[in-house]
Amino acid sequence: MKVLIVIDNQGWCWSNSAYCVARCLPDIDIQLIEHKDFKFRLEKDGIRWLDDFSTILVRGYSDLFLTHDQAAAMRGRFIATLCTGGHRLVPHIRDMEDTARHASYIMVQNRRAHTELVLAGYRSDRILVIPNGVDTTLFHPSEGNKARNRQLGMAANIRNERSFLKGTDICQEACDIAGWKFTTATATDRRMPHELLAQWYRNLEAYAQPSIAEGCSNSIMEAMASGLPCLIVKDVGYHGEVCQDGIGYEDGQVVFVQRHPMEVASTLKILEQNPHIYQRICRNAREFAEAHDWSHIAPLFRTMFQMAEQQGTCK
Repeated sequence: MKVLIVIDNQGWCWSNSAYCVARCLPDIDIQLIEHKDFKFRLEKDGIRWLDDFSTILVRGYSDLFLTHDQAAAMRGRFIATLCTGGHRLVPHIRDMEDTARHASYIMVQNRRAHTELVLAGYRSDRILVIPNGVDTTLFHPSEGNKARNRQLGMAANIRNERSFLKGTDICQEACDIAGWKFTTATATDRRMPHELLAQWYRNLEAYAQPSIAEGCSNSIMEAMASGLPCLIVKDVGYHGEVCQDGIGYEDGQVVFVQRHPMEVASTLKILEQNPHIYQRICRNAREFAEAHDWSHIAPLFRTMFQMAEQQGTCK
């Protein structure tokens, strides 16, 4: 089997995920290409240059890579991706309609995306929910007891309008109220190298990302792998759907908060004043991440590639 994965933001979350999938599936000939090079080859050589590949995974919104005519000419030989959630779901589904309906499958990262695609007329059996994985060898807790240093972090892309999307200002104000330090890993255009980012997580006491829209956040998965309590919004993205609240439930893996500084600040106080709850959430978060190590998630991609070889379009 020979698979081409097209990635739309080299060096960021989707490209890192694609590299991890390729590394974990050595039995499949997986080639990666950046979207600019992909579009150039299509314009230069046409659709026929893709004939050598069993399937093409468009790791990002298909309308960014393909025109309607190109998608139709591929005759279902590609997999589209819908990696978002929350209020941005329906607009993205509408934007990718011209191309995604010609895919063999659409890969999504949360249940709500599956539901919205079905409502938009896509076949339920051609929508696959596959969350992001995480490298639990690279991202892991500190050895010994975690330092209680009152540092709250956010590693997601928080520039421009995404600052509101992720809740950056809410977290900063909450830290001012609670007497914590708020730190980010993406203040510049490029994210920290993963080697430095892993240590950055280990220097935190907690992680927060009270987003209004998520697919399956790499950052939250990495923070959980690092044994951190993650403050997120219930029902937003994969973690908001499948995890339980760690303050209210013994087996809870995250902490659900409202998008309000006082709410986040009061939650930080609870974690600070109840070390047994804090430690329990850290332990549960790590166990959740271990269940989502790329060694467990990558085989889902193998199955998807095998199924895509034998299917027509998904709508």
